[in-house]
Amino acid sequence: MVVYIVGAGPGDPKLITIKANELIRKADVILYDKLISIDLLSHSKKDCIKVYVGKKSEGSSQLQDEINEELYKYGKMYDVVVRLKGGDPYIFGRGAEEAMYLYERNIPFEIIPGISSTVSCPMYAGIPLSYRESNSSFAFLTGHEAENKSFSINWERLPDTLVIVMGVKNRDLIAKNLINAGFDPKTPVAIIKNGTTLLQETTICDLGSLGTTPAEPPSVIFVGKNVLLRDKLDFFQKKLSLIKNKDIFVSRESGNELEIMKKNGANVYAYSLIEIVNIDFKVPNLSDYDVIVLTSATGVDRLESISLPKDKEYYTIGPKTEEKLIEKGIALNEEKEYPVVSFENLKPGNYDNEAINQDLLNVKISKYNHYLYYLELFDVLGRNDDLVKDAIVSIKEEEIKVARLNKQICDFIEKGEENEEEALAIKESYEALRYGGQNYIENYDSILLVLGEEKKDLSFYIYFSLIIASIGLTTALVLIIIKRKKAKRL
Repeated sequence: MVVYIVGAGPGDPKLITIKANELIRKADVILYDKLISIDLLSHSKKDCIKVYVGKKSEGSSQLQDEINEELYKYGKMYDVVVRLKGGDPYIFGRGAEEAMYLYERNIPFEIIPGISSTVSCPMYAGIPLSYRESNSSFAFLTGHEAENKSFSINWERLPDTLVIVMGVKNRDLIAKNLINAGFDPKTPVAIIKNGTTLLQETTICDLGSLGTTPAEPPSVIFVGKNVLLRDKLDFFQKKLSLIKNKDIFVSRESGNELEIMKKNGANVYAYSLIEIVNIDFKVPNLSDYDVIVLTSATGVDRLESISLPKDKEYYTIGPKTEEKLIEKGIALNEEKEYPVVSFENLKPGNYDNEAINQDLLNVKISKYNHYLYYLELFDVLGRNDDLVKDAIVSIKEEEIKVARLNKQICDFIEKGEENEEEALAIKESYEALRYGGQNYIENYDSILLVLGEEKKDLSFYIYFSLIIASIGLTTALVLIIIKRKKAKRL
């Protein structure tokens, strides 16, 4: 068993190392932060346990203790545990604290480096960390130190090029400390929000106005003359600017993509080709069910007025739905961990009810007594009410058939009578099962024995072998006769 503390990179899911991606695919458990790209989780195994451990600004030290304990707990139970952290684990990521906690408890661990936001975000904003004509050194600073601790930074001994992370909240104090230490208030500053992603925004100001310049986390603050190189080196924004003044028609009226296109100067004309409507489906008392399956983020939104019970097992289709569940606090329950996973057969664009039922039956039919299967009745393929109703009905019917048939076989065996007519009826019911329901039938071999199907199969092979032997013997005799006739002629 090994706990891998893995750097997930700065935001763009493609900026992750090959080794990190391999570990995500192998992981039995993944504990992940708020700032990682949720798309990375889609690479995990079907049965991988995914646990959200993102921290809020309030009470972060207490939450870190809880994260450490989670790592220890899973590290004892599973072979491959991945702690997925944004950026690099050892660059203001508290990865060393987590590694030390594991070391003190004899849990093996490895550190997998990641591309840090301190390096990548300025780069994607067109700002180099070093440039021979302007600077020969730089420093990484944190703008948020441990609780109840004032800044321990020696402001007077800093180089003239700085990269500051987690500094949005304290940017006014940071600016004052730097100016008091001798920095020119006119020093160029860049605030890079959501760096390396399509939502990246870069705000330019100077050190004197940093405290009053609007800024939101997650942002990296760059201080130094190299900000002035941005006009020439900003390759990323130039790529996004290709859509400037272009007329773009989209088939939805909201979403991040629309905002990205508008922000980058496109003329966006939104015309929705689908209409989201609620079906006439009253959600029952969820406490009566063992498993709750949600297939869309919109579906979770539609349950806003319903309190989702936290003592149930949840399944989702796709990372967006999982995110919505996390927002509702489902994955944060401390008493029980929930395997929030994507089904194997059900992928975006594939809403075949037989595939849905196959997954549900294969996963849970033998373990639980009740299901709740809740679906939205819309997608770009034009779904209808009948599809969802069929899926719900089919699952319940198949579950009942499996339970009924298992009882029928049990009663048949208890009687001790080899009633071929009854056995044949059971066989017909067995062959009529769909969606893998046959996999959950017990003691079916007893029915085959009564019907003599195993003997039939055996006799078939015996008869086949005898026929082959007869053909071989006949051929040998014919050859012997022909040979003797030729000998007599000679």
